[in-house]
Amino acid sequence: MYRKKNTNTLQRCLEEEIIMLKSILKKFEDMNDTVTQDMLVGDIVRLHPEVVDTLLAQGMHCLGCPSSQKESLANACMVHGLDPEKITTAVNVAIQANKQ
Repeated sequence: MYRKKNTNTLQRCLEEEIIMLKSILKKFEDMNDTVTQDMLVGDIVRLHPEVVDTLLAQGMHCLGCPSSQKESLANACMVHGLDPEKITTAVNVAIQANKQ
C-alpha cells in the first residue's frame, strides 16, 4: 500500500515537472522567434537562416564576414548606414512569414 501511494505521488510530481518544463521551453522558443537589435548578426543567421535574403536585400552584405559573427544588428546597421528599426522589423516579418 505504501509503495503504491509513493509511486502515485512520484508520478504526479513528474507530470507536473513535465508541464512546467514544456511551459519554459515554449517561452524560450517564442523568445527565439523575435530578433532584437542587440542580438549578434551571426546568431540571427544561425537561428534564422531564412532571413539571409531579407538582410541582403536591405543592404547588409557582410553576413559571411568574420566580424558579423560578433557584431550586434544595431552596430552592423550603423556601419552600413541602415536604419536599425527598419531592418529589425523586416527580419521579424520574414521570420513570421516563414513560420506560416
